[in-house]
Amino acid sequence: MVLPNTPIGYVYNRRDITVLNVSTHTLFLGPAERADVIIDFSKVPAGSKIILYNDAPAPVPGFDPRLDYYKGDPDLTSTGGAPTTKNGLGPNTRTIMQFRVSGPHSPAFNLNKLKAALPAAFAASQPVPVVSEAAYGPAYGTTLTNTYARIESQSLTYTPIGAGSPTTVQLTPKAIHELFEINYGRMNSVLGTELPFTNFLNQTTIPLAHVDPATEIINNNEVQIWKIVHNGVDTHAIHFHLFNVQLINRIGWDGAVKPPDPNELGWKDTVRMNPLEVAVVALMPSVPKLPFSIPDSVRLYDPTNLQGTSGQFMGVDPYTNNPINVTNDMTNFGWEYVWQCHLLGHEENDMMRSVTIGNVTGYLTPLTGPGDQTAAVGAGQINLSWTDNSSIETGYRIERATGAGAFDRSWSPMRSGRWTEVSGREGMRKGSSLLGNEDCSSKSLRH
Repeated sequence: MVLPNTPIGYVYNRRDITVLNVSTHTLFLGPAERADVIIDFSKVPAGSKIILYNDAPAPVPGFDPRLDYYKGDPDLTSTGGAPTTKNGLGPNTRTIMQFRVSGPHSPAFNLNKLKAALPAAFAASQPVPVVSEAAYGPAYGTTLTNTYARIESQSLTYTPIGAGSPTTVQLTPKAIHELFEINYGRMNSVLGTELPFTNFLNQTTIPLAHVDPATEIINNNEVQIWKIVHNGVDTHAIHFHLFNVQLINRIGWDGAVKPPDPNELGWKDTVRMNPLEVAVVALMPSVPKLPFSIPDSVRLYDPTNLQGTSGQFMGVDPYTNNPINVTNDMTNFGWEYVWQCHLLGHEENDMMRSVTIGNVTGYLTPLTGPGDQTAAVGAGQINLSWTDNSSIETGYRIERATGAGAFDRSWSPMRSGRWTEVSGREGMRKGSSLLGNEDCSSKSLRH
């Protein structure tokens, strides 16, 4: 697409629920967003100097003069800001880059040739988008229609590209919540869940910390569509780790449906989410085929606290708002990634949640667990066999300790090796090891 040079502008319609959000711009990118840009200098005289300039507010869209740095800016140290930026020095958030044009003119860039080649290049290099939109039609040699969610939508019905019949996917309610943290009284943003079918008498948003149990659980190649409600005042650059999403549309709280910007079509790993809007994104993570194994992420909910503690959790069901008890236990997060705000001050203050790919219910329990293992003691040897529920196995470790009692002693490794996969329910593994010449008297074993 061609982007005309357009200064930043704002929504000034006071009847618009998103009043004072950014409305007009040239290329509008949040932290972690990227764009492939071609600049045609063919008509620029040699010797010219051109500045790549940023006029976006910080924060977006509210703007704070103390975060607007440029040469000759006012001294704001009296209100917690920075001194005046001197010529040739920083900080400077407006002047990004200088281009110096030299040499003879080259032919103008052939934009039409690029436009003609892009659809085929997109189809050849990118996975097929989840939800069909008119802009994707040329890439697949067909005519497609836009499919957008609405403010009241609880599901989305669409016909996948290349399919002959429609499918319906339930929308998974998520939330961005801005509130004040209790330690220093600072405003802080967190991710969470949004409760559907509520009214002014009910809590609608459940804010969740990174330590709270995972609510983003996705199977390999599973399509999910998230409806993310923004209950705050800042635009957040929400980043999805190691899988991409498709921005379907945004919706103002007043019900206004807003298609993606032209540069937001296709797959993205970072999406701008604006105040008092709903962002609808489709995702379908696909586990790559690798020549090596990747272990499950098995850890405490809160690695910074002792196992068995409970006071650090939200303590409510994220789907019903009913009280629940959460204990800091070892948990299998499968292949664990995160989604987060990519504004540094936000992600460092816990605006981040785990994303689990795979089976999260299985966890390798100690050898004393019922039904896990069998141990046959023979002359001079122990035949140890076990079954566990981990979703992705990479190896095993057998430990021993002398004495009796619970598993609270220092353990030393006896043997490790590769798992042998056997037929059975997907995700189940069995292992066995022959421990020869081991004195098993007064010893305990676990794997």
